[in-house]
Amino acid sequence: MEHTAFVAKKARGKKGPHIAARIQCVKFLRAIPIPARLSQRQRKNIARRHASTKVESVCRVKEEDVGPVRFYDVDAEDKPALDGTEVKLDISTLRRIEASHKTEHVVVLGRDGSDGEPQFICAKLSSRECAEINTGKWEKMLNTFSNVLKKKPCAKRGKTKVADYKHYVCAGFRKDPLGKDVSKYAYKPTVNPETCDALDDELAWCSEQLEAISRRAFARKDLKSFRALQSKFGLPRVGDDVHGVATQFAIGLNYSSLNHTDDDFFYTTLAVARKSGPPPTTETERLLLQFFCFPDYGIAIPLREGDILVFNPLVGHGCSNPRTADSLIFSCYVSSKTVCTRASVKKDGVL
Repeated sequence: MEHTAFVAKKARGKKGPHIAARIQCVKFLRAIPIPARLSQRQRKNIARRHASTKVESVCRVKEEDVGPVRFYDVDAEDKPALDGTEVKLDISTLRRIEASHKTEHVVVLGRDGSDGEPQFICAKLSSRECAEINTGKWEKMLNTFSNVLKKKPCAKRGKTKVADYKHYVCAGFRKDPLGKDVSKYAYKPTVNPETCDALDDELAWCSEQLEAISRRAFARKDLKSFRALQSKFGLPRVGDDVHGVATQFAIGLNYSSLNHTDDDFFYTTLAVARKSGPPPTTETERLLLQFFCFPDYGIAIPLREGDILVFNPLVGHGCSNPRTADSLIFSCYVSSKTVCTRASVKKDGVL
């Protein structure tokens, strides 16, 4: 049995970039019988390729967009403080959606009513797929993140205070604050250019590792359309891989956020880990770090060490307070402002 009709539409009433009206996720086949004469390695490869997919269809629970909601996890070490204008939403009141076993992908589709096609909310890759980033790769990535957090200034998350964090940094390409084109996010003035270039190369490798897995949740036609834009406008990429998409890479330490939407041009890839070490290799030892919530649809996605999530940034979302102080959350995304800046520079019209 195949699941191919994973449809996404631009969030209703939202201004910003037009995500492709129809997006077919990669075809995931349900588990099939494996011939007995295959070698153990062949059997494992077939089982990985034919991992099952759980498709959840959820209905919008709020007719109007939820305001500045703070997602509250009572089991976390640190509890978020409220400033008086925020509403506390206990995540225990949200429906949790997660895979039932390590080979299962989870896809969530949202409906605003009985009519119309569902829109894509998120897809969580199976833990077996995520495990392709092995312990050695995770150690290299976490070492890079630690160095980048030290060498980059703490960035402000959005025009308004939508997030709390101990440290938050951005890398990749943005609109040049002093020019008309795009330029790289800066490091601290005390960091020499050679170190900056070396860390940029390491971040490019990290982005490639994450995107190599997350792009399995996209149809070829949609990636092809986006790459046409990359070629037409000369869009830069964080990674050196020709198949890469992301123009930006963000890292947050002890990060949580209010409900918000992002003015991004394509889907966002997000992953979590602990700064203290790589994710465990056994499923039972992977620690639950925090929840990624979509309050308009009343759901929360548990994020454990090493999990990779793809989500629609135009749907209201936010992160609960992390359960450990060394929790890291990092994302690859395509900023609409970066795309529009490059388009205007090319004199071919702004998207």
